[in-house]
Amino acid sequence: TIDPIYRIGGVKYATYGMSAIGVKEETASTMRVADYNEATGYYEKRIAWNDLEKASDLWLFRQITDFGTLWEHLTVSLTAGFDGRVFYTKDVKNQALVIQATAPGEVSARLMANRFDWSEWGNVRPDQDGHAHFELDEK
Repeated sequence: TIDPIYRIGGVKYATYGMSAIGVKEETASTMRVADYNEATGYYEKRIAWNDLEKASDLWLFRQITDFGTLWEHLTVSLTAGFDGRVFYTKDVKNQALVIQATAPGEVSARLMANRFDWSEWGNVRPDQDGHAHFELDEK
C-alpha cells in the first residue's frame, strides 16, 4: 500500500494511493464545454493533443502515455456539472478528444491510459518465491 503522509496542523494523515491493474497514468480536470457546433447540434470542447501548452497537465499526460493505435488504451470518464448529457469522441485521425454536451457548462473529466512502458510490466510477478502482502483463494 502506498501511503503518502501529510502533516496538517502537526497531525499526520494517511492518504492511501490508488492501485490499478496494469501500469497506468491518470489525470483529472474540469473544463468548460461552451462552443456550439451547428453541424452536430452539440456544445463542444476539443482537446487537440498536438496543440496543448507544453508542461500543462494534459500535455504531460499525453507525453507519458500510450493510447494505442486506435486509442484503445485511453479510458475517458465524464460527469456533467449541469442537467444534460455529455459524451466524447476519439478523433484519432486529427489527434483530438472531443467532449460534446447537450447544454453548455462545466464537465469533470477523468482520463486514464497505459503508461508508455506498460508492456514491460506483466501482471504475473517474476519473483514467485518469498513473501506476499496478501494471500487469497481464487474465486
